[in-house]
Amino acid sequence: MADIANNVFGACLTCWDRTANYRRYIKSLGDNLTALESKMADLRCAYDNVNRLVSTAEKGERWIRTPITDGWLQRVETHRKEAEEIL
Repeated sequence: MADIANNVFGACLTCWDRTANYRRYIKSLGDNLTALESKMADLRCAYDNVNRLVSTAEKGERWIRTPITDGWLQRVETHRKEAEEIL
């Protein structure tokens, strides 16, 4: 009988230990979402500034958008959409 109790108790402790990361994740989920919202606001401002500067330079000074800049703008837009789906 003591062996069964020890086995059950050991199994419970193992389960508790293995679910610790999930519990920590769930506990900090609210903070993570708040941090994501804050970072998204920062990224949105940076995107808007860069996009405005690039658009102004293309129109007024007839600059050509580089592939690096265009790629960055596209990646930011993709990340923004993914983050909005999460939020």
